[in-house]
Amino acid sequence: PAAHMPEYVELYNRSAATVDLAGWNMGDASGTQKNRATIPLPRSSLRLPASSMCVVASDSSILEWMRSDQSLHRDSWATTAAPAIGEPHLIVVPSLGLNNSGDDVLLFDPSGATADSVSYAPAWHTPKIATTGRALERINPLLPGADARNWGTSVGARGGTPGARNSIHAMSVPSSAALSLSPNPFSPNGDGIEDHLAIAYVLTSAAASLRVRIYDAAGRMVRTLANNEPAASSGAFLWNGRDDTNTRVRMGMYIVLVEAFDPRGGVLRAMKAVAVVATKLD
Repeated sequence: PAAHMPEYVELYNRSAATVDLAGWNMGDASGTQKNRATIPLPRSSLRLPASSMCVVASDSSILEWMRSDQSLHRDSWATTAAPAIGEPHLIVVPSLGLNNSGDDVLLFDPSGATADSVSYAPAWHTPKIATTGRALERINPLLPGADARNWGTSVGARGGTPGARNSIHAMSVPSSAALSLSPNPFSPNGDGIEDHLAIAYVLTSAAASLRVRIYDAAGRMVRTLANNEPAASSGAFLWNGRDDTNTRVRMGMYIVLVEAFDPRGGVLRAMKAVAVVATKLD
């Protein structure tokens, strides 16, 4: 954050049940389990409902930030309402500190098991957006947090949206079709709005490996998003509209090819869809 703003981490409950944060801890990956530096979350009960968020911040002044733009709180990640203004889920931990050069953030449940983790780096920020005073935001809470493709720079007016839906969110819910793209067209111009294409797939196999490639209209391969990555029966990949040299592709139509292979190397399914890269008109 900017120098006068507190550090913060958001915890989002993507399960269907309420989670009590009593006994949970945060920490980093340095040291052994016994001597690892941990940040205890409240020992008293703090119940976090399904599809809601809790902000862990270094200072309670973040409340003013969270209340300053009420429009940010009219939407949550999912369809349930976010906490009412003045009643945010907030944990103040003065010792919270995050390195701008990259760091590890781990979340431990009351048994000490790692519930989630992320090892972020400055390279995860969105190209061509000034990063000073801006948070890294997770694009889709249902996709892996350890995947750098699932993160980008906040485009919120204040550099972040603590306690509210992330400014660059892109939810992807597989439809009945084998392959679906959303939003389509999309405009990867770095403004944080519809910058990423969500490529959602559904397979008939419980497990497979996937290869996901992007071709231009002339049939030239421009991007490999996955190459024999293990995959579940359904999921999604994100494309930021850049080729394998990290150059933004031109406007036009692109072919998304998803190939699923069984453990023995045979092709289970090959799926194609057309994505349109567009630009916004002023």
